[in-house]
Amino acid sequence: MKMFTALRMRYYAVCAVFWNAVCKEIRFFCEPVFIRIVKSGLPLTMEAEHGEGGKLIFHIERASDSRVTINQDGKANYKKQDRITSVQAGTLLAEILPPAATKDGWDVSGKEITAGESIPASLEAGRNVKKEEADDGSVKFIAEQSGELIQNGNVLEVLNVHIIEGSVNLKTGNVKFSGSVLIKGSVLSGFTVISGESIIVQETVQSSLLSAAADITVLQGIKGDDKAILRAKKNIRVNFAEQANLLCSGDIQIQNSSLRCKIKCNGRLTMESDKGHIIGGSVRVRKGLEARNIGSAMEIPTQIFFGQDYLVRDQIELEEKATEKLKNAISRTDSDMKQLERSMLADKSGLEKLRKEKLHYLQVMEKSSLRLFNLRERFEQHFPSEIKVKGTIFPGTVLESHGRNHEILNPQKAVVFFFNPKTGKIEEKPLKGEQ
Repeated sequence: MKMFTALRMRYYAVCAVFWNAVCKEIRFFCEPVFIRIVKSGLPLTMEAEHGEGGKLIFHIERASDSRVTINQDGKANYKKQDRITSVQAGTLLAEILPPAATKDGWDVSGKEITAGESIPASLEAGRNVKKEEADDGSVKFIAEQSGELIQNGNVLEVLNVHIIEGSVNLKTGNVKFSGSVLIKGSVLSGFTVISGESIIVQETVQSSLLSAAADITVLQGIKGDDKAILRAKKNIRVNFAEQANLLCSGDIQIQNSSLRCKIKCNGRLTMESDKGHIIGGSVRVRKGLEARNIGSAMEIPTQIFFGQDYLVRDQIELEEKATEKLKNAISRTDSDMKQLERSMLADKSGLEKLRKEKLHYLQVMEKSSLRLFNLRERFEQHFPSEIKVKGTIFPGTVLESHGRNHEILNPQKAVVFFFNPKTGKIEEKPLKGEQ
């Protein structure tokens, strides 16, 4: 035991001597560096500042290319996909930051750490993208027109037409684009296409929704099943339409037939070919229409309204619904006020609140009544228009303008119908040059 204790003490003594020698060497080499650094007021270590200039930053939210969206109820929605980066003209798309200065550093021993050089991002402006270089070395990329942002390699460009090679279906999802949309296939049932400009469908449209800020063109036709809706701020042109809703501010051109459709336009409806038949449904046209036949030998009910602004009529209906809601709100307020007044412990603050609510409703209704009056005045305005029938107009057809009806009781050929403001009646005359 004594021998073991003696050996342990000798081991500790040797370690102490070795450690003192190591510390002496460290002080010999490092103390001058340490003293120099402390005297200079600098930290013991300094990381190198690498150049971060030339970094590319996108200022718009780019599409995630996701093919599915999870709804709040947890269900997967394959119609709502995030695959198009849509931008507006004048939008700052991306920016390359100016070069940043580099600075070397050092470690605890004073050894120099060399900073790395910055490597600027490589990006070029393509179609419809403007490149602006600033004095500080930064570069900005700005969209010159609305459309779809595409990055091909290091080239940034904006396409004003979004092209779908096939049909709008579960593979593409719904389409919403700020520019024009070209669909080389069909639009299948249940899908939506919304465009900030025009829509062109090279095949058919099923029971779906198409909305365009300019024109809509369907090269083959519409099979709507009473659910298809096409609305355009300008014109609509289709080959044929079956059980569809067509609404536009301009003209509608149908190459062949319209079967049980609801048509409304502030321009003119033209059935262009010898098969241009209007069978069933309702048509509202401000500037009239021209067709080969209207109705059918089976006397299918067909309504034709003309000579008035039917989009104004839509506004009247919306305003009337809003007025009816106001009347109901006033009636409920009156009932609540009467109950409070009959109460033995009448709540004066509650009564005052209800009176203020009623006053607010009455003020809103007064403004709504004024709008209704102006809208009705506009709706009564007459627009010169004619219903031209090159072939036959059949019984079952009813013409209406300014509240005047004209029912077709017998087949008539090559005839023109028009509203005469002087007599206040719908009159007719032969269509010259047609049999």
